[in-house]
Amino acid sequence: SLFIAGNWLIYVIAVNSGHVTEAALGYFINPLVSVVFGIVFFKEQLRKLQMSAVIIALAGVLVLTFLSGQPPYLALTLAFTFGVYGALKKQVNMSAIGSLTAETLVLLPIAIVYLIWLETSGQGTFFSNGGGHIALLISSGLVTTVPLLMFALAAKAIPLSTVGMLQYLTPTMQMLWALFVVNEVVEPGRWVGFVIIWAVESSNPLTIQ
Repeated sequence: SLFIAGNWLIYVIAVNSGHVTEAALGYFINPLVSVVFGIVFFKEQLRKLQMSAVIIALAGVLVLTFLSGQPPYLALTLAFTFGVYGALKKQVNMSAIGSLTAETLVLLPIAIVYLIWLETSGQGTFFSNGGGHIALLISSGLVTTVPLLMFALAAKAIPLSTVGMLQYLTPTMQMLWALFVVNEVVEPGRWVGFVIIWAVESSNPLTIQ
């Protein structure tokens, strides 16, 4: 509960402060964290070609990290909080729906207190911006819950290293959002890293068993 709450809080901060590309970087790094956790903690085995793909992806991440001009704190925190969350989910002896429900119940009191504080202090927006705003806030809960449920199912059903490689799809979509919706500028150095990672993703994301 704490790791996923921290992950989403940092993600929301990144997106709303104009750092969508750094959020994408975090989710590019995250699959490597999942792969490493799979190897170290769950004794998952990678074939030579698969390990080569991971090393190439790591090279791309290093390019993205060191050519960005400053330590990507948001990206690294996103990567490790979700990586730890995935490793913990794989060990929880509950159904996907049950574990997600339990996580939600743990966070519910904190969320209720925070929402009450927002409304009483005049900073809440749920009731003050019309029905469309309320619908958007409610829908954001749905588009958060459904992927988490699917992730919980996948984390138990397939190797964590496979989950990690498949997760490169998410930051790719985030990059497209950053470029074509919010019009963020991506430095040339970052393009090099992204191209390296995309090459790995397009050649080997579904072959890890």
